Amino acid sequence: MEVQESIRLVLRYLHLVGFAALLGGFVAQYATGRMRISVLMRVGLGTMIGTGLLLALPFLYDETGPSYTKLATKFGVVIGIGALFGLAVTRERRGQVVHRQHFLAIGGLVLVDSAIAVFWR
Repeated sequence: MEVQESIRLVLRYLHLVGFAALLGGFVAQYATGRMRISVLMRVGLGTMIGTGLLLALPFLYDETGPSYTKLATKFGVVIGIGALFGLAVTRERRGQVVHRQHFLAIGGLVLVDSAIAVFWR
C-alpha cells in the first residue's frame, strides 16, 4: 500500500470518528431530553469539517478525481449544521431553551450528510 492511500484511509477513518461523535452526542442529548449542543457534538463537527476538507484535496486521488458536486453538497449541509449550532449555542448563552424542532433539524442534517456520502456515487 502506498503512502498516499494510507493517508486517505486514515483521514477517512477520522472522518467517520467525527461523524460518530456528532451523531452519538446528538442521540445522547436527545435521549436525556436536554437538547443542548454538547462538547462531543462540537468536536465531532470540527473533526468532520477538517478531515472532509483534507479528503477533498485532489492530490489524494489517482486517475479518478473527486465529484465536486457531491463535495459541494456535503459542504453545504455541514455549513447548515454549523449555522444551526451557532444559533443553538447563542440561545443557550442567553438562557433560552433550544427548540425541539431546531435540535431535530441538526440531527436530520447529520443523517442527510451521511446519506449523501453513502448513496451518491
